[in-house]
Amino acid sequence: AQEEEEVVVVLGPAAAGKTTFINLATQRGDCGVGHDLDPGTTKLDWVRGPHLINGRAVIFIDTPGLDDAEKKDTEVMTMITDSLAKAKYKLDTVLYLHPISDNRIPWSGLERLKLLASLWKIDRVSNLVIVTTMWDEVKEEVGVRREEELKIKFWAELMAMGCQVKRFHRTTESALEILSLPTQKVVIVLGPAASGKTTFINLAAQRGDCGIGHDIEPGTTKVEWIRTTHPVDDHSIIFIDTPGLNDTQKQDAEMVKMIKDSLIVA
Repeated sequence: AQEEEEVVVVLGPAAAGKTTFINLATQRGDCGVGHDLDPGTTKLDWVRGPHLINGRAVIFIDTPGLDDAEKKDTEVMTMITDSLAKAKYKLDTVLYLHPISDNRIPWSGLERLKLLASLWKIDRVSNLVIVTTMWDEVKEEVGVRREEELKIKFWAELMAMGCQVKRFHRTTESALEILSLPTQKVVIVLGPAASGKTTFINLAAQRGDCGIGHDIEPGTTKVEWIRTTHPVDDHSIIFIDTPGLNDTQKQDAEMVKMIKDSLIVA
């Protein structure tokens, strides 16, 4: 039943390691892996994993490379949408694989992620994980430098909305660690000074009446992260408390940059 199973769609360019990831996660071995620029997957492949993730069985959907010469991005995504609808399953998680060994500017990758969100009406970007692969093909310092550049120049917008970036080290343990990421929601609370932002967070997180700004005096002068747990389904929630948007000491653009920088560092 759908409520007992989690559907994980694995996307990315050809030779990014999609089939390798699934094979290691499901312990199927190295069968059907595409090497170099030869795509190993030319159609959708549904693979049921032997493990439970967050208490649910996992179904992987392996996909053709999004830069496959025989299929356009929209065609691949429509194939996935139609396949899910026919099987009466909904999409739970999207893993987008990006080879860290690729030093090309990934404009197309960013556009694909936006297209994906548009086609599938993804409003919870926290369900999207960008997985960097091929770390064994570059020197660590080179990979780390590229990863930071990607986070700052290309993925910052998605990360600000809750998207996570993780590394895949071509092992079963690494794949399962990525899949076992605790469900986490990031909630940014914005508004003018004295609109009740800190009050809202304190009551939601059951922290009491600490640090609340009254009247026109801002109670929050910097970006503050408060972690709590949802009382019903136990997923983690991170509230980001912010200075008032009409704070006389900070311009709105400055405060938005503070939030963005805070998310990138995290």
